[in-house]
Amino acid sequence: MTKKTKIMILALIVLVVFIEKCTVINILSSSLFKNKEYDNYAYLHEGVGNDNSKIVRISESPYNTIAYDEKGNHFIVYGDDKILKIDSRGVEKFSIPREDGVSFANLGSFVFTDTEVYDLSQKTVEKTKIKKIIHATDTQLTLKGFLNLLGDYYEKASIVIYANEGTFNTKNHKVYLKIADDWIGLYILKNASYAMDFHSSGEILKKFPKKSKSLLLLKNPVNNIYSTRSSGSESFSSVPDDLELTKEKEIEYPGNEKIHISFYQKEKTLGTIVYTSIPVSFKGTAYFDLNIGKNNYKFKEMGAKSVGFVSEVKHGISYYVLPKKDIKNSEVSFLKVFPASNMLETGSKGVYVVRPIN
Repeated sequence: MTKKTKIMILALIVLVVFIEKCTVINILSSSLFKNKEYDNYAYLHEGVGNDNSKIVRISESPYNTIAYDEKGNHFIVYGDDKILKIDSRGVEKFSIPREDGVSFANLGSFVFTDTEVYDLSQKTVEKTKIKKIIHATDTQLTLKGFLNLLGDYYEKASIVIYANEGTFNTKNHKVYLKIADDWIGLYILKNASYAMDFHSSGEILKKFPKKSKSLLLLKNPVNNIYSTRSSGSESFSSVPDDLELTKEKEIEYPGNEKIHISFYQKEKTLGTIVYTSIPVSFKGTAYFDLNIGKNNYKFKEMGAKSVGFVSEVKHGISYYVLPKKDIKNSEVSFLKVFPASNMLETGSKGVYVVRPIN
């Protein structure tokens, strides 16, 4: 082989790689190289499973915190649209819309309306009437006055919950206390108590800590992110959730296991250099081969890829599993689809439970 021939072959290889990596044209990932098996892959919202288990959507919003009750062996999913209780087989047992007046403590088992309380730790969830709501007034709107008001009830209460996760237009900070068999609520207007700190590090909770258990977060074994509200958005968001871990740091979760993309095919230009038509990224269909425990799932979703020779396909798929010690109690895990933009939306956005069939 002559030197000139070698140079021509090398130039051809470089040209092919350049076209494949830096333009919307598919050469190496064309339909000629596409396995016919991929034609049978479904989008997640269309239904995906195998002989042993299936993936079922439980919320059309990916903004959900997912927690596990070790004692009760069930899950609570705190969504922007609703709050769910899921049993150890992945079946929904309770749901309440997150409407005005609904509030709860993050990673807690109780959900409150302005008149009732639901204890999600119960095998069969039933509502209990709240006996009395006390609205802070006058001097009780000051920190000292509110602490005095809270102190009048705190020692007598067996359960104390700061239920300050509500809808975005919630007017009050809310504290609920169970005394004997009765529930009472203490409300203080937010706009009258803007200087009060209801976080765990604030003066109120330091003096009067909550009296309730916290549930356990699940974990994404790919990037070690816990299952908080915005988890799954790391590829396009740099704003983390407030995170107050209890014992998660001391617990061993399953190790790193990547989500495998077995084939990717560019379809359209996604982003361009400003004021030009020069592409900087593409979108296309990614064909996934996901292993969770002993089960394998094959499906497709949209993915994005930047121009470049070593760029990886970015996607909005993330999954969350129990600690190693709890896997024997439940085969359930969860999956989120969190598209980075509307241009990557396929109709699959949301949260899914991965559950056994039998």
